[in-house]
Amino acid sequence: MTSRVYLKCKLCGAVTLLRYQVGYGDTQIVLPCGSCHCELRGSCTQNDEEVSLSFRFENADIIPGGEEPDFVGQYSRELLSEKVEPYSMEASLSLTPFMAMSGYFREHQKNGRLQGAMHFADDLLPKSNDIFDLITLWENGKLSVVAKKLDDMMPSPPLEHPNHLQVSMKLHPAIVAFLSPLMPEKWFERNELFPLLTSLIKNQPTQIVACAAYFESNGYLAKCEKSLYAEIKRFTTIVPNILPAFALCDSSVSQKVLEERGMYSISFEDLKSYYQNSYEVIANCIDCLIALNGINHRKDFSALAKPVGEIETIYDMEKCRSKINKVENFLSPNESFSSLIAEPLHSHIRNAIGHNDVSYDTLSQVIVFEDKHNGKTEREERFLVEFAQICIDNFCTCVYLMEIAYQLRKIAFSNNGDVPDAGHMQYYLQFAHKKVGRNEPCPCGSGKKFKHCCGR
Repeated sequence: MTSRVYLKCKLCGAVTLLRYQVGYGDTQIVLPCGSCHCELRGSCTQNDEEVSLSFRFENADIIPGGEEPDFVGQYSRELLSEKVEPYSMEASLSLTPFMAMSGYFREHQKNGRLQGAMHFADDLLPKSNDIFDLITLWENGKLSVVAKKLDDMMPSPPLEHPNHLQVSMKLHPAIVAFLSPLMPEKWFERNELFPLLTSLIKNQPTQIVACAAYFESNGYLAKCEKSLYAEIKRFTTIVPNILPAFALCDSSVSQKVLEERGMYSISFEDLKSYYQNSYEVIANCIDCLIALNGINHRKDFSALAKPVGEIETIYDMEKCRSKINKVENFLSPNESFSSLIAEPLHSHIRNAIGHNDVSYDTLSQVIVFEDKHNGKTEREERFLVEFAQICIDNFCTCVYLMEIAYQLRKIAFSNNGDVPDAGHMQYYLQFAHKKVGRNEPCPCGSGKKFKHCCGR
């Protein structure tokens, strides 16, 4: 069903006919005025019981229909919609987003990233405070409180004397389950993180323990966790506003479609703010990746692929003042752990945003990034929905880094004397025992073989 709403811009007086495709839940609307190009910011609240919609706009008046409007545009929460154009009878009667894009999106609505993101936005996000409250309690060292709340939430046996290792091993799966609908399908199985870590634990146990101990002792892992959790939380709040971008993660559409259609539930400024902040967080948290590359390729977690200036080992990394230089000089793209995040890090886009060399056209939704460096200018154009995909990539990188920090902290906790909870491990291993050989590293992260640890 499509609702027709007439919006009169408070700035220039132009009238836009908004063809709003009714979906599920409340929505945010960011629609450009075709005359002055300012964004008409508003929202729609849906009352399912009364079968009614309620629109509110900050800088536009809702007026009765009757006179011919100046412009016409579409809105859909999940689908790409026709961009604002001068009013014509033909444009006002064109196919709705659902009808026009149904062939392309039908499969993505049934399964894939769009379906997962819609499930997250509608069902999980309203309960997100429960997860993030647990994370805050964990960060503040309230182990007993976290353990008690987790015991109430999860079917596994309760923790009798919770320590850092036990609580982290019970909290982390809850966080992963919460975030998984936003990740690529079977992302656990498809990425190389776990085989790489397993190989290091098996072949370089001394180095992996020393690496974990170093980063835990100086507070780096706890600091990374805190900043990554904060950025992940920030991303979850914009998920309902970038649903069309999740569908495009599964496949691409033609340039012509992107020229004619866009998404109107988020502003470029909001996306730009998320991208810039997430890039900084990621760059701050890659030291552990550099160290893991050192173990895997040089058998020494402190060894760098190539020393640069006064930065000769991982211990000198705090001297690197430029995050761009850290990414480009020390996270070698051809090394194993770098491949986990190398593609989503667009340094030239980050530079363009950081130096304010960015322009955005609200009507075409084209963003132009210009990275000026050493007398050269690298220019790149992206549509808003494509930029949202890059933001999704950054979120996924944050989740990968969260996983790495967790795995290293498990090793550090175990090395400090924490022991896993027997009841929880038995519960966990009844699902995992067929995949864990007696001579393979124990899933608890102790660094010992399974037969000498939880498999005894």
